[in-house]
Amino acid sequence: MAKLENFDATQQRLASLAKALAHPARIAILQQLFEDKGCRSTELDLPLARPSIAQHLESLAEVGLISGTFTGRKLCYCLNHEAVRQLSSELHRFFGTLEQSTPSSCDPDCC
Repeated sequence: MAKLENFDATQQRLASLAKALAHPARIAILQQLFEDKGCRSTELDLPLARPSIAQHLESLAEVGLISGTFTGRKLCYCLNHEAVRQLSSELHRFFGTLEQSTPSSCDPDCC
């Protein structure tokens, strides 16, 4: 397995953000926080146990997509709108680059 040091900072950042988004519960959390338009101190409406929700909140907080207090029974969290805008921009730039590139030689029987 390749070491992370072999990849540039942008590749590492996109990979960690993609990993944080790689669970439907985390997508649902982001959607609910977006709909709240502010901080939330009540439980999220998810079909998961509280410890599972707390782990998903922690994963999103680690990459900066949400911020707040996640200790004990007191939870207060909100969407980090600037981080979401930055993620959107980075993903748009990344996929835009992929869309603009054309394969130099591609075997028609391959793809």
